[in-house]
Amino acid sequence: AASGEVKAVVAQCGCYDLLRMAPPPEAEAAAPGEFVPGTIPANLMSIFIGANPRLFPDFAAWLNPLTYITGDFPPTLVQVGREDAVVPCAESELLAAVIGERCGRERVEFQIHEGWNHCALNHIVTKDWFMKANLDRVFGFLDRVL
Repeated sequence: AASGEVKAVVAQCGCYDLLRMAPPPEAEAAAPGEFVPGTIPANLMSIFIGANPRLFPDFAAWLNPLTYITGDFPPTLVQVGREDAVVPCAESELLAAVIGERCGRERVEFQIHEGWNHCALNHIVTKDWFMKANLDRVFGFLDRVL
């Protein structure tokens, strides 16, 4: 039978501290209720979660990726574009720092790419994310750790 154990992680441009990403609820009252491509909306977390995580801190802790980083967290490659227009690259910097603190610096590889935008949304994606050079970085990391 195949194992369900996660042996490696590739994290690209994610939201890793939901409370840090969420504004005070009163600050998002006038924000648009839908995602506007190419922007960091004040209510980004509410759009994805369905409510401002600051209103439900226990629920937010359960959803927060940083909650699950323990000493046995698998080797992780964190990639981010310096020019990310959707999620601040500080989120990826934080993820790499927390993994380094809790698991040791050898457990995380952090790559920040100058001039690159957000990696997940095709309408604003920087083509470099899908270029052979970056796929080589990702698969090279996986080859090294698996």
